[in-house]
This record gives sequence, structure tokens and C-alpha cells, in this order.
Amino acid sequence: TIEGTSSILGFISKGLGIGSDFHIRHMDEEKSELSLTQIGLGPKVAYFFHIAKIYPFLSFGSHYLNYTSGPVIGDGFRLKFTGGICVPFSFNAAILIEAGYLYDKLYYSSTSLSQGTIYLGLGIGGFITQNKR
Repeated sequence: TIEGTSSILGFISKGLGIGSDFHIRHMDEEKSELSLTQIGLGPKVAYFFHIAKIYPFLSFGSHYLNYTSGPVIGDGFRLKFTGGICVPFSFNAAILIEAGYLYDKLYYSSTSLSQGTIYLGLGIGGFITQNKR
């Protein structure tokens, strides 16, 4: 399984960011002959707390999902609840460590599937800042 997520946030007040998430996942299991490609896009809101030189955060997002698995094409949604820490290592870059819960609801033909996942993620974040004069 290969999975990636990208987020972009605009800060509307100190610590509060609103933006979007993009998600892509590809899974290919030879034993079960399952191949799945999933793409998601949706809104995200996050709040970053400033404690010394780290920024703990909480976030919530939702995605519209579109997926293919062999001849089956379906759609659905994902709810994403996360928390973690942002540790800056330069003026505009940081290491992100997050844990979260994903709830997926997928629909295809006349069938639906619900799935919950707890995950731990590690990533790098970049910041674009604008100096106000």
C-alpha cells in the first residue's frame, strides 16, 4: 500500500487555519487479487497551540472519495480527526508527528462499506509567510 496526503492551510487568526486536504492511496494485494486506487479532496480546519518551541495541534477534515477496484467504480466520504505536534527546524520548515482516526464510508452498486482506521504519521511541513510592514 502506498498512501500520501497533502494539506494547505491559510491562517485566519492566531493558531487557527482553514484549508484543504488531498489524499491518494494505491493498494495492490496479490493474495486476495485486490487492487484499489482511492483519491480524496476536501476541507480541513486545524488549531495550533504555541508551547515553547513546539506547536501541538488538533485538526478535523472531510474528503469526498472516488475509487476504482478492478471493474468496480465507487465513491464515498472520509472523516479525519487528528492531533499531533509540529516541531520547527528552520524558519519555514517543520517535522510533523500526528496520530488520528479515519472513518471511511464507501458506496458501490447497491452495497456500502464502513471502515475505521487508527494511524500514526510522520511528515515534513513547509510554511510560506508574508511579512507585514
